[in-house]
Amino acid sequence: MPLTDAKIRNSVPRKKTTKIADGEGLYLLVSSNGSKPWQFRYRFANKERSVTFGKYPQVSLIDARTKRLEAQRLLAGGKDPSASRKEEKLLAVFRDKNSFGAVAREWLERNDAIWSERHLNRVPRRLENHLLPKLGRRPLHEILPLELLIVIQEVEKTGAGYSAKMCLQLCGAIFNHAIITGRV
Repeated sequence: MPLTDAKIRNSVPRKKTTKIADGEGLYLLVSSNGSKPWQFRYRFANKERSVTFGKYPQVSLIDARTKRLEAQRLLAGGKDPSASRKEEKLLAVFRDKNSFGAVAREWLERNDAIWSERHLNRVPRRLENHLLPKLGRRPLHEILPLELLIVIQEVEKTGAGYSAKMCLQLCGAIFNHAIITGRV
């Protein structure tokens, strides 16, 4: 019999961890400390495996069922849901490390020893004022030339033509650094 929200809320922790089944491999683990994580049990490559979807109430019954359907779709496509989740996490970390802001900061660190004090003050300020607010969190491989043009034109509209030119040069240097380090 499928679970209901009321049944989940009324489940109490016992001395041993108990499973409350929802069906089709989805169940709620009620541990002795009161934690209630959702788990989905499945078979892949003739091995029994399970994947955790999060804890109740942060992940509701409807959300858990939706995640179970997604996992079943992956299984039908010949993919392991657990491996897919790990891949998504690695991709998120990769995107974070390869954002415009992260690569710009790395580029600054590499060049600060060879720059004059005056130049060292101007470059980070231009990045912080003009480029990082618009592009800082974006993965480098997703930034389109037209987007870059729009950002530079916004700097020009403020009457800072020279700063716009310097920002364009900074972007070129940052993207060159990304190419050299194999990120783009």
